[in-house]
Amino acid sequence: MKSLLFFILTIIQFNVTAGEISEVFGNGVFNTVWGQSVDDIKKVFPSAKEEHYGDITQLVVEDNRKVLGLNRDKNSKLNFSFDSERRLNGVAVYFGGDQFSSLLVKLNTLFGEYVKQGTAGVTYMQWKQDNSVTITLSAIASSYRVDTIFSIGYYGLDKHDVSKDELGF
Repeated sequence: MKSLLFFILTIIQFNVTAGEISEVFGNGVFNTVWGQSVDDIKKVFPSAKEEHYGDITQLVVEDNRKVLGLNRDKNSKLNFSFDSERRLNGVAVYFGGDQFSSLLVKLNTLFGEYVKQGTAGVTYMQWKQDNSVTITLSAIASSYRVDTIFSIGYYGLDKHDVSKDELGF
């Protein structure tokens, strides 16, 4: 009976303290703030490795901290992504492939049911954007395993005025 009561109180606590997606993730995550530079993030995560894919910059951090109440593999990582002006606009948290279902249940409990689903080569669930914040849960096959990735994207950074001429049109 005590276990059942503890379980119920835990669920109620998560629902009371979690709130909307933007209330939880709107200012940033893991001691970072949306819009920070690559160098700013390196100060928070000195062991981060900078990777480039064309003009895209990512910082990759080996990190196995518990996230959303779930333990992660010792080789887990965080990926910090940046816009074309090298401002932080996304974070991906990697989990083991076997954690997809647990994460889906947890996210549905905290933020309601997802609104968008994709299966064209990649399984993903996305929740409704809330004040410039979007969260997505995906399962992506890599060489010899499946990665479960929880990602948080922020789309509220200031946009610069541009003209067609500047863009080449």
